[in-house]
Amino acid sequence: MKIWKKFTGIALAVCMAAAVMAVPNTQAFAKASVNPKKITIPVGSTYETDINIDYSLGDAKVTKIKSNSKNLYVKQTYQYYHDSLYTNTEHPYGYATLRLYAQKPGKYKVTFQVCNAQGKKVSKHTVQVTAKEMNLEYYHPALKKVTFAGKQDIFGTMTNKKSGKFKVTMQKGYKLNSIIMRYYDASGKWVERPIKNNSKVALSSYAYKYEHDYKSTYDPSYWYYYMSTGFYAETSFRVEYMNKNTKEISVRYYYLYRKPVN
Repeated sequence: MKIWKKFTGIALAVCMAAAVMAVPNTQAFAKASVNPKKITIPVGSTYETDINIDYSLGDAKVTKIKSNSKNLYVKQTYQYYHDSLYTNTEHPYGYATLRLYAQKPGKYKVTFQVCNAQGKKVSKHTVQVTAKEMNLEYYHPALKKVTFAGKQDIFGTMTNKKSGKFKVTMQKGYKLNSIIMRYYDASGKWVERPIKNNSKVALSSYAYKYEHDYKSTYDPSYWYYYMSTGFYAETSFRVEYMNKNTKEISVRYYYLYRKPVN
């Protein structure tokens, strides 16, 4: 009888151990973690303002990214995911980034879905966005006036203009040395070219973008996908000038942004 009880106890222990082993591996969060869920951003600012999405097991991409207003622009700028746990990172299954730009003050909503590799929805999320006015400073005492298409307050904000004249007017005692225009072209090539003062130029329509899909030849189970892209189609102007008295050379940068076609 004692032998039978001992055998029954062992069998029960084995069954319990098997049940524990059968429980699937879980994470600290059951679905993708979004940070922040509420955010306040400055109107017209091109500084990086992001929503960060930490993937959970099985998450592979973000889809149906929407803003509830044309005055709030949202775009995915980063994507990295993998199907195995990386314990030595703060993003064990990868992450994605959404960038924001507000044209007018107001309260907005950004919605999106997180899907698996097959495109099936795993979770749905909403982020509350508040946009407020802010005071930005773009100018330098040596530069009396800097304009694009006749406007001074256009720099550092998004514009719908495709082309215009870039003009620099110096203060007395300063000399304009050069203007270098910089942007990405349709092939993804970084372009730098000198332009003359008050010359008409076409702004870039393309954002920086890089993609890399890797699969190990030694271990086919090891793979990852990486994507990084600029939030804007950025065109910058490098203005170099000299103090006539001290001969000191200084540089200022002026940026114009458009919604990219890529």
